[in-house]
Amino acid sequence: MPGWKIAVVILICVLVQVVLPGKVPGYHWLQVEWTLIAVIFFSLRRHWRQSMWIGAAAGLMLDLLSGGRLGVFGLSYLTCSTLLGVFHRWLYRESLFAICTLTFLVTLLVSNINFLILRSFGSYPGYWTYLIWGRLLPAATINAIFAAPFFILLSRIGHRFAHRQ
Repeated sequence: MPGWKIAVVILICVLVQVVLPGKVPGYHWLQVEWTLIAVIFFSLRRHWRQSMWIGAAAGLMLDLLSGGRLGVFGLSYLTCSTLLGVFHRWLYRESLFAICTLTFLVTLLVSNINFLILRSFGSYPGYWTYLIWGRLLPAATINAIFAAPFFILLSRIGHRFAHRQ
């Protein structure tokens, strides 16, 4: 998939992730991190340098549109997408279990990076409260559940664009 189409997919994911919780009642209980799943998808299919730029751009878009501290998502997505780009040959297999497991683990890593950055600013009171009752494990589980259909959808879209060219 060409770079501009990747940017469009990520922008759509960012907008859905930022706009949907405020518009759909009860969505905050099932808040999927679509941008992170898209970054994982594209990072597993690209060289680490391209993955790095995809993660940084997606994270900064999410930072700008979500209104949080600028650079938190940018730094965490940059880190994880670069790691996925470097190790994608050894980590990734086209199986639902691998997709869900990688998404779960990357969500944990991104959440921990975000937690540590925000903790340095004094934004979170305690780690174990955040881990168990907060967002960490529920978000990782929800992302892992929604990753497989999202990967399948993006793969089909990518194949459709590849056959047109």
